[in-house]
Amino acid sequence: MEADEAALIHAKVRRGVAQGWGRRLRDVSSAGLVGVLCATALAPVLAVAGAGAVVVAGAGVLGSVGANVLSEVVIKAVERLRDSGRRATHDEIEAVVAAAIEHALAADPRAQALRRDVAEVLRVTGTVAAALEAAVQFGDPAAQAELTAALRAVGTDFEEFDFVLAELRETAGAILETLRRQGAEHRAEQTRAHEIAVQLWLVRQELAVMERRTRGEATPNVGGGPTAVWEGCPYRGLLPFEQDHAAVFYGRERLTAELVTILATRLTGLGILVVTGASGAGKSSLLRAGLLPELTRGSLADGSAQWPRIVLTPTREPLAELAAHLAVLGGTDANTVGRNLATAPDQAHRTAYQVIVHQARLASTAPTGRVVILVDQFEEMFTLDSEDHGGEDQRTAFVTALHAAATTPTGSRHEPPALVVLGVRGDFWDRCAGFPQLVEAMKAGPFVVGPLTESELRCAITGPAAAAGLELEPGLVDTVLGELRGADTSSAGTLPLLSQAMLATWEHRAEGGAAHQPRLRPVRRDHTRGPGERRGRVRRADLQPAEGRPGRVPSADRVVA
Repeated sequence: MEADEAALIHAKVRRGVAQGWGRRLRDVSSAGLVGVLCATALAPVLAVAGAGAVVVAGAGVLGSVGANVLSEVVIKAVERLRDSGRRATHDEIEAVVAAAIEHALAADPRAQALRRDVAEVLRVTGTVAAALEAAVQFGDPAAQAELTAALRAVGTDFEEFDFVLAELRETAGAILETLRRQGAEHRAEQTRAHEIAVQLWLVRQELAVMERRTRGEATPNVGGGPTAVWEGCPYRGLLPFEQDHAAVFYGRERLTAELVTILATRLTGLGILVVTGASGAGKSSLLRAGLLPELTRGSLADGSAQWPRIVLTPTREPLAELAAHLAVLGGTDANTVGRNLATAPDQAHRTAYQVIVHQARLASTAPTGRVVILVDQFEEMFTLDSEDHGGEDQRTAFVTALHAAATTPTGSRHEPPALVVLGVRGDFWDRCAGFPQLVEAMKAGPFVVGPLTESELRCAITGPAAAAGLELEPGLVDTVLGELRGADTSSAGTLPLLSQAMLATWEHRAEGGAAHQPRLRPVRRDHTRGPGERRGRVRRADLQPAEGRPGRVPSADRVVA
């Protein structure tokens, strides 16, 4: 079979699948489907007949396979059309031929020979494979299932067509392999694009820092030491970094770049991103001191610096908490918003869009962009006793409202009005999966906050010190990291230990060094040892009182470097 004939057959098959071959496949008998497939496969021959040729037997596909019985059926069908006195269209010719084949398979005494002819035509032309490929490309799962079932019935009802079953398996396998290969290539392209975006983001941030220094926004330190941009202790101990601490938030630059890059992809798809990781990994700090400043700078998209933002934790009444924030930004009454969310949480996209409209009105601009809703410590939904406030019903309504706001197109631009970011501890992953509204976002892939690398840990020590104009005594960084390696803790718990150790170190800093600036040096006090013994170690046990009582920081001389 010539290449152009094959291309024509496959094009007609694709069109036939898209149109359901004029009827639902589930209503087509095996003989009827065979007739349709064969008529489509004879497209080049039927084109000759439609042009007025007298002899079609021996032309094209029919001649190549010696289909004598099939040739006779086709000739008689075409001649009946020509006897009508008018020129039939190609579609009409195919329909008449398909009906003639279907009738002959059921009533002609030469049906067995006809089945052999048709089977050979379908085998040579690859029509069965083309039909399955077309159904997959068409993207209608129902049509795919109907076509597969109908072809399977053909292979079962007629022994001459048993090759159909094998061809279906082979074709399905070939399509899967092609999709896997294309998927791998696509993922590789996405990975390269993502890496380029992250690198460009990091370069831009470095340039921004240099620009701020050039403009003299930093304050020179007394004595000519390192330039200071931060007053007071640059380390947070066991407390998370907030947006106001962005100037001393170090070690997570690359992770912040990756988070912004991934979040930007959710603007054109599912508008929910789940950020997860172990307890102590630094999720809250990343969201508040990493992501929020970037949103303020407009790093997410054009105009995103002006997008309204909501930052909340669920509390015992997560729906009421969300309603309060939406009401403030939307210029409406919190009680009214709360009632609307409680009675129809799946309509929350309307409330979110009202926020965009109100903020645009205040700024005298068109209502565009998104409301960014950042829910930190999402696990509070499960850890806080909320039974007095509706319990499970309120949790479900809260999740439904977030999902509706992030996924339901609204407004003239026909896009979801919100972009939702959920920060949740990894050990609550199964609880989140209990909400169908979150499953799709979880399948799309969470953003995982893992432990810092050693170079990032070094940066988390030296960066804040430089920002605060502090001098690090030689060997301090290696001392702290060495103690962390020997501490009885998981990698995820390293960050709070490091931060607490540096807070203790700062509290015991030496004032007025050679450059008349504070100097950070290893703390050598340890109340459990006598004079001259080795200094205290960073220990997991030192964090237990603070973890047991939120908001309380252990005494500085208990956690030392």
